[in-house]
Amino acid sequence: FVYVTAGRRFRGAQLTTTTSYVHHDVDTVYDATVNLLSPPRQFTEKLGIRLFSHETRLSQNSAKGSWVIGVTGLMARDRTTRALGDPADPLPITGVRNVNGEVAAFGQYTHTLMPGLTATVGGRLSYAHSSGEVLDDANVEADEPTRSQFRFSPTLALAWKVGDRFLAYVHAQSAFRPGLLKVAPTEADVEAQRVEPDSLSMVELGVRYGEKGRDPLSFAASLAAVRWIDIQSDLIDTAGLPFTTNIGDGRILSFEVQAGWRISEALTLDAALFLNDSRLGKPAPGLEGANERELPNIPHMGARIAASYRTRIDRRTDLTLDGAVRYVGSSKLGIGEPLEVSQGKYVATSVGARLSRGAIGLSIDVSNLLDVRGNRFAFGNPFGIAQRNQITPLVPRRVRVGVDLRF
Repeated sequence: FVYVTAGRRFRGAQLTTTTSYVHHDVDTVYDATVNLLSPPRQFTEKLGIRLFSHETRLSQNSAKGSWVIGVTGLMARDRTTRALGDPADPLPITGVRNVNGEVAAFGQYTHTLMPGLTATVGGRLSYAHSSGEVLDDANVEADEPTRSQFRFSPTLALAWKVGDRFLAYVHAQSAFRPGLLKVAPTEADVEAQRVEPDSLSMVELGVRYGEKGRDPLSFAASLAAVRWIDIQSDLIDTAGLPFTTNIGDGRILSFEVQAGWRISEALTLDAALFLNDSRLGKPAPGLEGANERELPNIPHMGARIAASYRTRIDRRTDLTLDGAVRYVGSSKLGIGEPLEVSQGKYVATSVGARLSRGAIGLSIDVSNLLDVRGNRFAFGNPFGIAQRNQITPLVPRRVRVGVDLRF
């Protein structure tokens, strides 16, 4: 990964340009043996990604408002090759190659309508062109299916500020992901299938009061509604092979609240809570049984409580104590069997202390204090997912001792 950024002031505005290049290769090997009585099998997947991107933007802030305009472009190439069979010499199976190019113009303007009230309007107009090719399949013609599309993604917002502490806002925005050629499930009549673009629209209402670390009390709350069309999701076919497809439309309702209380100059308390309700509606053909099921990897709730105490022992010595308790609610790994496996639903705690004297500091931190065993992500090997016993465990209790020096 390499990038270069340059900037310059230009007649009261800021001109910024960034160019980057990503070269990323991922090799994955799975044990694909059917059972203990069958001969061993190995599944290998090699993914190569090449991404070139550029963005130039011009922005300005003033007492009456602020604006930004710009152009961006990218060229992405990804190649997926797969093999399945005897570990000594697995046979190639269907893979895909995609080339995706995109150019876009974007802009946003924020204007002060009256003291304390601002309005923001903006959007992004993009043109995307993609082509795909099936690899390692002699039965598929060499033609590359292509797709071109224009998309406009608007942004609208209102913000009302009262004094230096209170802010209320409403924000609406949309975005999309392009569709690409993907390997089809084993039971399908085709070797590869075009995954449709998915789009997301969001409306958020929120309030904020105070600034954390500055005011005695700080508070922030938001309520958001999301509509997700043609959701792109990873599934497992009947042979245990992973594939990507559109699973239907969905919606997410979420509520989030954070609060901070600076009891004294030494003691501060923080708390946070989020609640989610998600559902799959209009499921794609073959997934009718998942209608109104919750969307994958979206916990029902999560919460965190933390405390920090700092005191000065003498003119040169400070002591800081920290502690936190975090709860991650339950969620599902995926839509439909065999991916409808529970994960999450655990509590993790951490504590820490730091003693500093002058430029020298000594610290000790303990994560997962109670050595809780939880399942962060219920996935490992796609060929064993039907056993419903895969876990990504929490890191066991860990103690860290550190020394730092400022100079």
